[in-house]
Amino acid sequence: MDQVIVLSSSDEDECISDAPSASQKIEQDSSLLPQVDCDDFDNFDYGILDRDEVLCLPSKNNSSSGYSPYLGGQRDKVRKAHDLSDSDDEENVNKQSNTNESSDDELPDLDIDLGPSTSAAKKDGKSAELNLRACEETLPESKLGRQQKREENKQLKQLERAEKANQRQALRQEREQKKKEAAHAKALKQATAEVGRSKKPGECLKWVTCILDPGLLKADYSGELLTALRTCEIEYKVEDCLIPNSVTWERRIQNVTVDDDMTVQRAITIQNEPLVLVVWMWNKIVEEIHSNQLLPSVEEILSLLPGRDLTIAIYGLEDYFKFQKTQKRRDIRSDVLGTGPSKKKAKEGTFEAAPTVSRGDVEYALAEVQIKWGISHRCINSKIDMANLVCQLTKAIAEAPFKQEKHKKDADRLDWYALGDSKDCVVVDKEGNGSLQLWQRQLCQFPLASRETSEAIASVYPSPISLLQAYERCSKEEEAQLLLEDIPVRRGPGPLSTARRIGPQLSKKIHTFFTTFDENSLIAPD
Repeated sequence: MDQVIVLSSSDEDECISDAPSASQKIEQDSSLLPQVDCDDFDNFDYGILDRDEVLCLPSKNNSSSGYSPYLGGQRDKVRKAHDLSDSDDEENVNKQSNTNESSDDELPDLDIDLGPSTSAAKKDGKSAELNLRACEETLPESKLGRQQKREENKQLKQLERAEKANQRQALRQEREQKKKEAAHAKALKQATAEVGRSKKPGECLKWVTCILDPGLLKADYSGELLTALRTCEIEYKVEDCLIPNSVTWERRIQNVTVDDDMTVQRAITIQNEPLVLVVWMWNKIVEEIHSNQLLPSVEEILSLLPGRDLTIAIYGLEDYFKFQKTQKRRDIRSDVLGTGPSKKKAKEGTFEAAPTVSRGDVEYALAEVQIKWGISHRCINSKIDMANLVCQLTKAIAEAPFKQEKHKKDADRLDWYALGDSKDCVVVDKEGNGSLQLWQRQLCQFPLASRETSEAIASVYPSPISLLQAYERCSKEEEAQLLLEDIPVRRGPGPLSTARRIGPQLSKKIHTFFTTFDENSLIAPD
């Protein structure tokens, strides 16, 4: 009996079955088997397998059977077809066993050579196994790579969120810092403005203290002095000074700082003013001049007060000169009458006991002191004048910083600047009110131009531009020079007023000023 080899996916699938009708069996099996071209095995692409293809691969135990991944699905179909054919053969074996025994011997032997395809399939199986192993090794690596990428993406997102949070925090802190700085600047500005207001004339006296030597309270003008200080609301105190009978001043200066919690801290420092007022009675200055000791006495005071400005106030000197004048008349009268000088004993500290010094000697000595050291003096003859002098000096010292700052600002603007706060200035508003008065003031600056003259010119030409236009309309220069000559000027009100003309001289001066282009030309040449 002939034998038929049936291919399967394992060694157990190889079996030998008896085929009573071999030709019919082969024809039937060949009709069920799919037509597979074995040349395709040589051209098979053993690249990277898909997941679905890998799942169809056989296990390592079946690798010896020569199973090919390409033929996996096809050989399963062949197995099924053989199973069906085997079942049909078993039913028909007994039926045909007796009738076809003789025909079996007549069947020719079929030589099916599956060697080349089987060896190629085995080679393909080994290659597939290697691919499977490589794929099994690469699968965990790819899973780890994807997981690592997920972790990296997660970390990147976390870093982005953290960075955005840090940016928001930084912006928030920056806004808070700007708010703090703005509040700090506002508080500092308010505090600085308050300090600036304390320097203005209305408030500066509150920050200056007048220091009086106890010797001044023994003088006859002490009552008026203290009363005047209280009336002017000037703070004063009595202390022993280095120079007897002197007046000094000290200023309280505010130093303002703002803390981080917007708290304004004020620190007050005491500053001694450089001015020193020394009050001398008339008898002291007379004795110093009479004994030629005025210059050494002043030099000693300056050595005790280095860097200070000294001012000398002489009280009662004018009464001394009056007494000398009266005494001289008495002496002349007594000489005429022959009675002789009076023999009364003079009391100490009175005019009679003082040495005789002329007014010229006193003025000469005080001028020498002023030239040598720059020391000024004031001669005071009444109690009220003495009190007013101390108050005036106190006010001037209090207002000095404010005026110095204002003068510095004005000096920094231009090399020459006509100050707007000068006396008798004219204010012109936005509507032009005050321009006529300003034009009249400008005309009054010309020589021989009075208030009536400026009013007369302004009544005909109410502005400088109208006068310039009138000059341009003149055909000749001589006509322009005498344009203002015949304008009448009235003096005095009512019927008693007189009238005159401006005249040619003033008319030529005004014309030269408004029309000349030569900066060196004279307004009124001789």
